[in-house]
Amino acid sequence: MEQKILFTKDECSQIMDYIYHFDISSNGNRVDNFSFGKKYNFWIIEKNSTTNWVFKRLFEWFTKSTNIEVLMNNVSKGLIHNYKIGDAFPKHIDRSAPYTDRLYNVGIQLNSMNEYDGGDYIVYTDNKNTELISKEVGNCYYYASDVLHEVSPITKGERWSFVHHLNNNIHIISEKTNKLI
Repeated sequence: MEQKILFTKDECSQIMDYIYHFDISSNGNRVDNFSFGKKYNFWIIEKNSTTNWVFKRLFEWFTKSTNIEVLMNNVSKGLIHNYKIGDAFPKHIDRSAPYTDRLYNVGIQLNSMNEYDGGDYIVYTDNKNTELISKEVGNCYYYASDVLHEVSPITKGERWSFVHHLNNNIHIISEKTNKLI
């Protein structure tokens, strides 16, 4: 897992504002899976001439850090997640049925840690040790999609983040083989 501040607070506010300009529903989409315990809102943000700068900066950093090239022409969208009081996403692995093609989770923390309590983004390295994704606004991160992780319940305020899953055979090329992986 790697983390780095790549976006300013103003840039993160601009990214959050895209939900009002590019999504069909300004109310977003609600996930309330009570049996699994995941609850949050999300908006689909299409990659276009206005939003391209977000994807470009994020994936140039990913490529520089991993030596794995992201095929930007194949990246079409990302998600903005919003967690309100009581919302959470319990422990899970993103590379599981029906999403077995996911290789990396890549994201951006969009709002300040002072704007909410709870909402810890916990990554279970080696499935037992934990590492926290920084709550600092503009923090970017990536880790393998087969790593256990969770977002703890929000107890005050709201948490905002941008999320993208890099998939094999679509988004990335191996440096070693120069082929899609």
